[in-house]
This record gives sequence, C-alpha cells and structure tokens, in this order.
Amino acid sequence: MRVWLFDFDGTLSPLVADRNAAVIHPACAGMLGELSRSTTDQVAIISSRALEDLLPRIPLKDIIIGGNSGIEWQLPGGCRISLGTNKKDILEARRRELMPLLEKLGRQSGIEIEDKQWSVAIHVEKSGKAATERITKTIDDWAQRQKIALHHGPNVLEVQFLDGFDKSVGATFLASLLKIDTTKDSIFYAGDDENDAVAMRWAIESGGTAIMVGSRLDVPCALYVDDQLALVQTVEKLRSS
Repeated sequence: MRVWLFDFDGTLSPLVADRNAAVIHPACAGMLGELSRSTTDQVAIISSRALEDLLPRIPLKDIIIGGNSGIEWQLPGGCRISLGTNKKDILEARRRELMPLLEKLGRQSGIEIEDKQWSVAIHVEKSGKAATERITKTIDDWAQRQKIALHHGPNVLEVQFLDGFDKSVGATFLASLLKIDTTKDSIFYAGDDENDAVAMRWAIESGGTAIMVGSRLDVPCALYVDDQLALVQTVEKLRSS
C-alpha cells in the first residue's frame, strides 16, 4: 500500500494573497481523484487550516482530511476523530494566556490574525518586505520568551498553542489509525513550509519519500519541485517506479 499525505496551501493549492480565495489546482484535484480510486493507494490531506475551513475546499469524496495540523480528522463517510480531546482544558488555559497578546499584535499595521482554535496564523503578506522582516523578528523573539512553538511559512507564522502538536504528530496518528506497516507500506508526504518539513523528516525516517513544493527549506533526501504541475508529474513517476 502507498500512503500519500498532502499539505493544502502552497502544495495542492497555489499560494494566493487572500487565503480565503485559495482553491485546489485542477491538476491536483485530478491526481487526488485518481489516487482515491486506486486499490493500492490511500490518500489524505493534512493542513494547518481548521477542518471546517478546509472541507469545502476539497471537492472529492473518499479522501481522509485532517485539519489543525492533523489534530482533527474526517474520514470518508463523515466520521470525525480528534487526538486533542483530552487536551482541551490545557488548550483553553493556553488560549486565555496568549490570545490577548496575539490580538494586540494583530492591531499593528500589515498584520492579520487567523484564529484556528488549536493554533493562530499570523499573516504578514500585506506588510511589505522591510516591515515583514521586522515583524517576523519581533514575533520570533516573543515566541521564544513565551516558550511556544512557532512555524514559518511563506508570509505567515504559525503559533501552536500546545507543544508537540505539529504535522508529524498528526501524520503519525493517521498512520497508526490506518495500521500502516512501514516494512510493507510506502509513505509519501508533500508540503511547503516548516511544519511540513517536520512531517517530511518523519516520513523519510519511516522509509518513505518527501516532496517539497515551491520551497528550498533544507530537508535531507527530500525531492524538490517548483509548483503544482511538477508535483503531479512527480507523483505519477513515483507511482510507476
């Protein structure tokens, strides 16, 4: 069995200035449809978007969809599973502590805060290059003082409220749920940012393959492709090899 995990923004969907306008690339939609119909492939999407935000953007059935970096999953047929159920009290305490600081940060010019419940995305694409560099350093310093996990992506920084809840944890949970045997099954992970890079390293350490899309983040042994069309071509080659 081949198990395919795809990030959404920047991987299946081209990056856009307005995140609400993000749509899956037609070639990627066709690829996912083909994978979902195969008896030798299992396909899932894992995104830092909230599950309710992600679901309407995936116009396909029979695909496993994970939101909030894989904390929450919807299986084909609509069944939902969360690996954060026993962490909600800790989450709420952390949110009460950090959200006022994040909301204050969001009042600065050029910054937009996206609350995803389990994490917050800090969008800086409207700031301009010089301001983005300054804001990014400010947020990096703040996250270090607060001792919270922070992942960088193209013009966005992702604050994780709970330590250890990144995409590698979500992917590991899914692999356990699907009873993946890495001695027999092949894992493929495609993404484009730091949160994905953590999961890519997990995939490679599990004997699988990682594909970095449109980014040059350093992930040893990963394959690098420029865009969505190149991703589709690479998946086709990997399936036929």
